[in-house]
Amino acid sequence: MGLVVPCCEQLKVLCHSSVGGLWSHCGWNSEAVFAGAPILAFPLFLDQFLNSRQIVEGWKIGRRGKSEVQDEKLMTREEVAELLLCLLEIDTNNI
Repeated sequence: MGLVVPCCEQLKVLCHSSVGGLWSHCGWNSEAVFAGAPILAFPLFLDQFLNSRQIVEGWKIGRRGKSEVQDEKLMTREEVAELLLCLLEIDTNNI
């Protein structure tokens, strides 16, 4: 189940116990780190690639998805499902 709202407080949502993680373009999403939510990194351009590398390789609090948008090589449904399962296995006690 889900709920679409026009605006909300991101930190309150991310801190909710039912949230398993955040799909992010990897802008400056410090709220997810503060809330202890693992991040599915999907960078698109500029500094987002560096940010996603820090999230995945440096802090080890996320997984990276494919992001070859320029060539239109997007992720399949199966690849998204596999990444989500991996995301839920991240040990958030170290965040």
